[in-house]
Amino acid sequence: MNAVKRLIIVTLVAMALCAVIVSATTSTNDPKACVGWLNCPRAFTDDGNYSSTKANMTHNRTGTWYNHGINISNSSNITNVTVGVDFKASNVNGYLSVQVSWDGGRTYGSAQSVGSTTIATQYAIDVTSDTAWTGEKLSSANLKVRGTCYSSSGSVVTCSMDWIPVQVTYT
Repeated sequence: MNAVKRLIIVTLVAMALCAVIVSATTSTNDPKACVGWLNCPRAFTDDGNYSSTKANMTHNRTGTWYNHGINISNSSNITNVTVGVDFKASNVNGYLSVQVSWDGGRTYGSAQSVGSTTIATQYAIDVTSDTAWTGEKLSSANLKVRGTCYSSSGSVVTCSMDWIPVQVTYT
C-alpha cells in the first residue's frame, strides 16, 4: 500500500512539474493608415481629435482603417477579436455601421451599428464570429475595418470618430 501511495504522489508531483500554464494574451492595435473620411488619421489614437464625415438619408459615407500591425502566429488560438470605436454624431439620427474584412477588403463580415448619441461613447464590437481568425487574417495586408456613417432620417448628420483600434485575445 505504501508503494502505491508513493507512486501516486511521485506521479502527481511529476505532472505538476511538467504542467504548462497557458495564459491568454490580449493586444490592442491602432490603425496606421486610412482612406475615406476627413482627417481620417485622427482616429489612429484616443486623443480627443476626431475624424469626421457627413451623411444624409440618401448619401452614406464610408472610411476604411487598416495596417493595425498585428503580428500573431498562425499556430495561435485566437479566442476574441473586438473592434473598439469612440464615436459621436451631431444629432441622434447619426449612426456608424462597422464591418471587418480579413482578406484585404474583398469580403466583409456582418455590419454592426452603433450611435444615436451626441456624446462621445466608446463601443466594443465583437467580430469574433465573423470568420475563423488566424494570424494571417489579422495581418496588415488582410485586416481592414470599414466604418460607414449614415442618417436614420432626412437630416444631414456629421459622424465623428476619435479612435478605432482592434483588440485580439489569443493563446
